[in-house]
Amino acid sequence: MALYRAQGAVDPADLVLDRAEILRYLGHRGSAIPPEIDALIDRSVQAVRAAATPRYVCREFLLGAPQPQGIPLLDTDFYLPGEDILQLLAGCDSCVLMAATLGAGVDALLRRQQVADMAAAVVCDSAAVTAIEAVCDRVNALIKGACGQRGQRCTWRFSPGYGDMPITCQPQVARLLDTGRQIGLAVSSSCLLTPSKSVTAIIGVGERATQDKKSGCAHCSLRENCTFRRGGKRCGDF
Repeated sequence: MALYRAQGAVDPADLVLDRAEILRYLGHRGSAIPPEIDALIDRSVQAVRAAATPRYVCREFLLGAPQPQGIPLLDTDFYLPGEDILQLLAGCDSCVLMAATLGAGVDALLRRQQVADMAAAVVCDSAAVTAIEAVCDRVNALIKGACGQRGQRCTWRFSPGYGDMPITCQPQVARLLDTGRQIGLAVSSSCLLTPSKSVTAIIGVGERATQDKKSGCAHCSLRENCTFRRGGKRCGDF
């Protein structure tokens, strides 16, 4: 079986930036939206699209038997640590590492906005977060389609820093994907991604993979401190 790998660019004009998602990142709770905020969202979406140069890279690795230090990616020195990733990858024979970025232009846009208009910067930041998630959804769909042709299913994507997987896994994921050369994505000494509107993630693959989407509040590591749940809502309601 040939292992999946791909890299490429996404046309920002093709990205659907869900207004409800932008409002959710802004902390909106369902009240009427003032016309000036509505207009600011429109301008922010246009600005992010103009500044973004979305790119992605992904590569599939076979999984070995779990070890005390985590699940090994065969033919590498990297182990996926934690109980959460162990549960996610139950029934999986392989996983796909992926990375995506909006590019340095969006970071520059946000810096300019922070100097000129903080309100616009906040809305623009929410639009940018929505945009990188849209890029990841696009890559997710490519991976799911390729694996589906082999009769396999995919789990939802899981990033370093989720649950009990430490963010210190970020550099190893970037190294295995060669993100610096492939898509211009670097990892700082504090394991933060540069450009900032970037994502790395792991997607499980296998005929017995258990799920292809997040499973709701019961499986969320933030459920005990979630501001949405305190208000009697769920993040998926917005």
